[in-house]
Amino acid sequence: MSALPPQIPDSEWLELVAPSTLREGKALAGTVKNLVWEEPFLRGSVADGARRFLVAFDLRSRTIPRSQCSCELGEARRICKHALAVYFAYFAPLLKAAEAARIAAFSEKISANPAKKSVADTERNFAGTAEKNSAALAGRFAEKSFFGVPAKNAFADDGAPIRPEADGNTEWISVVLPSRINPHYEELRDLLKISDFVLDARSRRWFLRGEHKVLNFLAAHRNFLFDECRARRSKTLEHTLQRIKTARICVNIEERKGAARGEFEFSAQLETHGVSDAEIASALACGRRYVQRKNGKIVLLPEKKLQKIAEMRERLGRGGEISGTENIFRRRFSAAELPSAAATLEELGVNYKAPDTWKRRSSVLRDLSRLHRPPVPAALFSQLRAYQRLGAAWFWFLHKQGLGGLLADEMGLGKTVEAIAYLAAVFHKADREIAAGTPAENLRMLVVVPAGLIENWRRELARFAPQIPVRVHHGARRAAEAQTPFPRGIVLTSYATLAIDLDFFRARDWHTIIADEAQQIKNRRSRNARSLKDILAKTRFVLTGTPIENSTDDLRSIFEFLMPGFLPPSPRDAGAARRERDDENLKNLAAPYILRRTKAAVAPELPPRIEQTVWCRFGEAQNAFYEEWKTRSREEIFKLEMAGASDAKLRTTAFAQLLRLRQICTEPRVLKPDFAEADSAKLRAFRELLDEARAGGHRMLVFSQFVAVLDFLAEALNDDGVPFCRIDGSTRERSREVERFNASPQIPVFLISLKAGGLGLNITGADTVLHYDPWWNPAAEAQATDRAHRIGQTRTVTSIRLVVADSVEERVLELQREKRRLLSALFEASDAANSKISLDDIKALFR
Repeated sequence: MSALPPQIPDSEWLELVAPSTLREGKALAGTVKNLVWEEPFLRGSVADGARRFLVAFDLRSRTIPRSQCSCELGEARRICKHALAVYFAYFAPLLKAAEAARIAAFSEKISANPAKKSVADTERNFAGTAEKNSAALAGRFAEKSFFGVPAKNAFADDGAPIRPEADGNTEWISVVLPSRINPHYEELRDLLKISDFVLDARSRRWFLRGEHKVLNFLAAHRNFLFDECRARRSKTLEHTLQRIKTARICVNIEERKGAARGEFEFSAQLETHGVSDAEIASALACGRRYVQRKNGKIVLLPEKKLQKIAEMRERLGRGGEISGTENIFRRRFSAAELPSAAATLEELGVNYKAPDTWKRRSSVLRDLSRLHRPPVPAALFSQLRAYQRLGAAWFWFLHKQGLGGLLADEMGLGKTVEAIAYLAAVFHKADREIAAGTPAENLRMLVVVPAGLIENWRRELARFAPQIPVRVHHGARRAAEAQTPFPRGIVLTSYATLAIDLDFFRARDWHTIIADEAQQIKNRRSRNARSLKDILAKTRFVLTGTPIENSTDDLRSIFEFLMPGFLPPSPRDAGAARRERDDENLKNLAAPYILRRTKAAVAPELPPRIEQTVWCRFGEAQNAFYEEWKTRSREEIFKLEMAGASDAKLRTTAFAQLLRLRQICTEPRVLKPDFAEADSAKLRAFRELLDEARAGGHRMLVFSQFVAVLDFLAEALNDDGVPFCRIDGSTRERSREVERFNASPQIPVFLISLKAGGLGLNITGADTVLHYDPWWNPAAEAQATDRAHRIGQTRTVTSIRLVVADSVEERVLELQREKRRLLSALFEASDAANSKISLDDIKALFR
């Protein structure tokens, strides 16, 4: 444990805590476990009957402490008996230790003078009980003890009071600094100095004179002086302060009656005790932080309160219906905005009382432990892992609230089965209602996936939810099958087919749409995105491990389908500071509707994944070819710039030349068929890595973005007599190739096109993944690696990047680090910059 936490003002303490709660908290103190003080939170767990509560006692606001506990009182962020138990359990040993140290020090002083032994005995008798010790020590710092017992201000050995003392009126104020043992001594001394107080050396008092200065000082620092420093007030000052009011923030939240489900009217205003906005504006314009009324009363205007209203307007005021004056903020919140709004109010330290529906809807998505079990059939529920059950419950809760969600679990954790569990829950509930005689709602659901995953989804649905009718709307026979009635069940289709048959899908009512690998709609202008957003459905979910590949615009595009109109549009021509604020706002709004779990967190039994980079160097012939093309590329871009070409033209040309350089690094024969095979640096390295892997009993997945490169690798493997499997865009039976590889240990290599096989495959038969040609997007690389590193894998997976040193590929690795930071901004709540690949980024790759 570290130093004592800040003292709590007794007036607030007694207002917030009933006497019975004090007694119950003290009685529970002995059941506290795992106690720790980490500023500003005092944490611990409390056993209360058969339940154990995890408690955080928030002392960030020293005037109104708040407890964070799942009990009824703690949910309102008020002090509950469990928080009191944590507080008492923390203070008890500290008080005992402090008193013991004081007695020991006193004993040392009298040891040389036996005549004072009776005094020592008196001290020991005084410290007879822990409760007396507590009251004695608390009385040195507080005008009241914890239980309201008055105590006089004590003095330290240097003659200074333990607590500061204050005197004065509206014309002047004086402060006596406390002893140096007071934890606020230096902070208070520095405050007096910068606030124009003058020290009178004879009386040891610091004086501030002039009504304007005194009232401005009280407006800014009244709480610090009297609540945090616990300054004792003279009777004159006490009488003066009684007619000085302080403006405070009042928040009111009411649920709208007869409106859309879950809409709330929110208002926050500065309660100024009758002072008008015009009077406030006039006072502030004159540099006054107070308003004097004709009746002699004075209202202080703390700058922090004014700033807090402005912050609420800035952070909560985007979209919706906004009204009010400068010191009054009104806003209508939809159900989707509640979690982020509640989090923002909590972060700003705003105290408010909300309806039960607000608390329930805003808290569940921030505390998933409050989710209830969905009606998933028992046979399927028993097959789910704990985190998958939580995912199904998360789907179900959002569905019941009329909201959507983005499941962004790492690849290999079973996003598909979690979505199927949700679908099964919907159908299971409907079946029970039909059995009870209740009319069932429309249960036609649409699942949209990349074409290569249709068969995988069909098999998973047949395996986990065989009771649900499934129709595959894909291929040449779909037109004839579409004429057959299909009133209830799941329609499985691809993004391309959806766009082609848009009228067919638009003409039907859908209960739920699930979009798998939703990076397919990251570009809002693409045909896939426009088609999917054109279909109406009651509930929408998306699955993707990579919601951001290029920039936060990817996330905006996904949410335009998921929850239309929820996220604000991307700002145009905004500066860096504005983009940073907008990205932060985007993150806060989207975060409650993104569920992300990592393998390390939820599947610790998975073997580790080792990542390494294998460097190779050009031979003379390949290096000459590369340098020749690089020079040609620079010259072409330079000529276009000099001719005044547009950025779009420059980017297109640069990407085309960049592609050529990457192909030369990967396999020169793609551009120069007569290039000698023996001079290909990567092919030599590949053969060495493959020999090493086979000797160690390992099996390898080889990913490349270029089908032509896979052709050359296949030719080399045939020449060497090495059996292999292969998937690219022309492969019709992908699942059959996967099954053949997983079932045939004698096949050591699986050649895979990154676009055709980088997702949706379970190839746990391999334990080595070779990325033959790395590209800028680390998410695509991670997806490919997760074909092997997923549930069911029992061996350590090694992921290898094959990179040519001093080439464009080395520059690509630098760009990958930028992309990883962007993904981290979404999943780890760090600041994010708009990280699109600029023209300067592209040109830097040619250096």
